[in-house]
Amino acid sequence: MWLAICSSLFQLILAAGGIYVSLKPQKSEHHYWWIAGFVIVGIAGVILTALQTYSTDQKEQALQITIGGARDDARSARDESKAAGDEMDKMRVDLAIESARREQAQKDMALLVQKAGVETRTGVAEDFRKSPIKIDVAPIKEPFKVTGNLLQAATGDHPPYETKFILTVNQMVTPIRLLVHCESEILQANGSVAGAGVQLSGGWGGRFSPNQFGIGISSPAWIPTTPLIVTVKSNQKPLGTCTFTQQ
Repeated sequence: MWLAICSSLFQLILAAGGIYVSLKPQKSEHHYWWIAGFVIVGIAGVILTALQTYSTDQKEQALQITIGGARDDARSARDESKAAGDEMDKMRVDLAIESARREQAQKDMALLVQKAGVETRTGVAEDFRKSPIKIDVAPIKEPFKVTGNLLQAATGDHPPYETKFILTVNQMVTPIRLLVHCESEILQANGSVAGAGVQLSGGWGGRFSPNQFGIGISSPAWIPTTPLIVTVKSNQKPLGTCTFTQQ
C-alpha cells in the first residue's frame, strides 16, 4: 500500500512542478536544477511503480498457489467422502444379509423342533393304529411369508430417488413374480438375488398401475438363506410405505 502512495506522491510532485514552471518561468541559471529534479523524481516514480508491479505479481502468484492447494484439498476430501460412503453401503448390505441368515437359521431350528415333535406324535399315532382307536396327525407347514426391511432410504438431490429394500422368504420361490405396491407413485422397480451372478428375467412384470410394479426373475431361485434386494425409483421423497407380494 505504501508503494502506491509514494508513487502517487511523486506523480503529484511532477505535475505540480510542471505547472509551476509553466506559469512562472525560471532563470536560465536554475534550469539545470529543475531538470535534475524532474529526472530524479521521474526515476524514483518509475522505480516505485516497478516495485509495486512486482509486489502485485508476487501476491497474485501466492494467491493462485493458495487457491490451487485449497482446490486439491477439497477434491481429495470429496474422494475420501465418496469412498467412505461406498464402504458404508457395502457394510450395510453385508450386515443386512448376515441378519437375514441368522433369522433364517433361527426359523430352521424352530422347524427342526417342530419336525421332531411331529415325528414323535406320528410314532404315538402308529401305536394307536394297532388298537381300535385311530388318530390322524396332520403335518405342520408354516404359511408362506415375505419379510421386507428398509435397506437404504431415498437417496439423491434430484428425482428420480432410489429406495432399497431387503426381502426374505421362509420357503423357496421360483420363478419370482413379486408385486411391489407403494403409497407414492412408482417410476420403476427392479430386483436381484443377493450373491447370484447371472440372473434371467422372466416375461412377467412391468407397471400395473401408478403405484404397482411387477418384478419377474426366472432364475436363480429365491431361497430363505439368500435375500432379494429390491430398488424402487420414484419422483417423491420419502417413498412411503411399501408392500411386497409373491404372485
